[in-house]
Amino acid sequence: MELLGIFCCQKADAVIAVAQGIKDILIQRGGDRNKIFVIPNGADVDMFRQINDSAAINELRNHHGISENDYIVAFIGNLAPHHGIEYLIKSAPLVLNVFPNTKFLIVGDGAIKKSL
Repeated sequence: MELLGIFCCQKADAVIAVAQGIKDILIQRGGDRNKIFVIPNGADVDMFRQINDSAAINELRNHHGISENDYIVAFIGNLAPHHGIEYLIKSAPLVLNVFPNTKFLIVGDGAIKKSL
């Protein structure tokens, strides 16, 4: 975070972070934990609904190589450092040793996409 951002965080009456990870970073950099509140981003739940069309589901499964017996671990969101997605990726071999029929799906874009 830039120096100006840290200064503003310290001088503000209240700060809203959209994730606990962001709050933790602000606290580590001098923010007052009692003035930082986590209010997650909202989602339009009407846009995301269960697909009941078996042909569409099969097409998605075939496209991504996912069988009906596979477990799916998914992250969908902004690929930013505070999400800790690198830990999901690093843990994949451990999960696959126990559950070899697991597929990992990471959907999104962001600052750390290339490094992931």
